[in-house]
Amino acid sequence: GLVSSVFTRGLDRALQLADRLDTGMIRVNAPTSGVDYLAPFGGEKDSSYGPREQGKAAREFYTSTRTITILPHTEYCPNGATITAPAGTSICEALLDNKINIEHACDMSRACTTCHVIVREGIQSLNEAEEEEEDLLDRAWGLEPNSRLSCQAILAQTPVTIEIPKYSINHAKENH
Repeated sequence: GLVSSVFTRGLDRALQLADRLDTGMIRVNAPTSGVDYLAPFGGEKDSSYGPREQGKAAREFYTSTRTITILPHTEYCPNGATITAPAGTSICEALLDNKINIEHACDMSRACTTCHVIVREGIQSLNEAEEEEEDLLDRAWGLEPNSRLSCQAILAQTPVTIEIPKYSINHAKENH
């Protein structure tokens, strides 16, 4: 669509929802009416009018991307990888968007530890872990001081390097 609105008290949640919405412009805590038509974003799919010269290309031009280096993991990323994602994206979303199918049994709702990663570099630039995340991490396999739930670790300014632990506490895997 052309415009969507998200009403929330949390910036992190607004950014998470913004990544999932398929729309040209997302307004946070504001109605969809009153859009500034000179903004450099068009609609998505068949909405709007005219060419898309101000659509995804403009959004990509104005968006800062961050680099994530993934250390080798025998199942998910055997050779390791370097990927990019927009600032404000969770590490889990960035991995999934780049076909690195890390487990996320709770569908990124902060209810399990299957998306546990160890941040080897750049942890200082991620958002701070909330108490709920820290409580869940106490149950994660291979917990280290720089452990995070990748669904809750939001990319900011600095590139990060992560390691996906060899095991998780998930007893069953889907899509295998």
